[in-house]
Amino acid sequence: MEHFQIHSVFHNCYASLWVRDIYKTEKDILDKVLDRSKYDLRIVPRHYNETAKRTQPAIVRTNMYIRGIEYISVDNMAYKIQMTFRQQWNDNRLAFDDMNGQIRYLVLDDSTRLWIPDTFFSNSWSTQSHTDIKPNVLFRIYPNGNVLFSKRITATLSCPMDLKYYPFDTQICSIQMANVYTTADLVLLWKVGDPVQVTKNLIIKEFKLDKYSTAYCTSKTNIQFSRITAKYLVQWFVTTAMLTFISFLSFLIKSNNSSRIKFLVTILLMLYTHIIVINMWSDAKVPYFIAKDWWFMWCANFTLAAIIEFAIVKAIDYN
Repeated sequence: MEHFQIHSVFHNCYASLWVRDIYKTEKDILDKVLDRSKYDLRIVPRHYNETAKRTQPAIVRTNMYIRGIEYISVDNMAYKIQMTFRQQWNDNRLAFDDMNGQIRYLVLDDSTRLWIPDTFFSNSWSTQSHTDIKPNVLFRIYPNGNVLFSKRITATLSCPMDLKYYPFDTQICSIQMANVYTTADLVLLWKVGDPVQVTKNLIIKEFKLDKYSTAYCTSKTNIQFSRITAKYLVQWFVTTAMLTFISFLSFLIKSNNSSRIKFLVTILLMLYTHIIVINMWSDAKVPYFIAKDWWFMWCANFTLAAIIEFAIVKAIDYN
């Protein structure tokens, strides 16, 4: 038992010393590869192609993990999205000795010490970086010079919408990426395999996510949303349809009964009031007719036709 305890103590001491040595080694490697006298972070890490006898642009592969969509605004034609944005590239100036596989990668959280792509969202209204406790930024530097850059951001992006089928519409919103460099210096590509990932418990107010896609030749992601229509069916369409149907019940009342016209006018006023309230609270304020406008127009026309029918019958009876 005593021998086992002594062995355990020596083992723990050795492990502690090994971890301490690794930390010191990682610090020394970082200080060496990021030495400002040798590493200039202003220079794009392009590579010289021996076969083509020319310098090739830096290849930056991108992927993103969508964590949540706060809202989709029809009124502002925009949506707010939170994501973990990742980029990978190779900078052979950062290559280092991994000590026979003991160091898988180096971790860095200071973005001011190495070159990073100037990537931005071209359809962005605003972009916010998260700094809950400290900046949500991570760098991994691998022995071969590969760099993984990960950052959590929230962006408000424009999303032009076609609302002619509102509220039964389907919208396609995009995430458009660009950078300040020319293609001679830098090329943006999607990561091979799952370039866009979405959290499984994604909840969007009034919408559901149908699908998303990326194009190999463009730095663009298309996200398709469809509106959840249950609320609109009950509050808008069923209510106005019932009022219109009730107006047809006036045909069961004799034409010489004065209460018939009172009944029809009351139904028409109720219908118009309901339509006005809906239009006041609706966020789809566009200068063209949409699906709900056509529906409300025909409901009002049918109710008005019942009043006109009563007036015609009354005139015929009078004559």
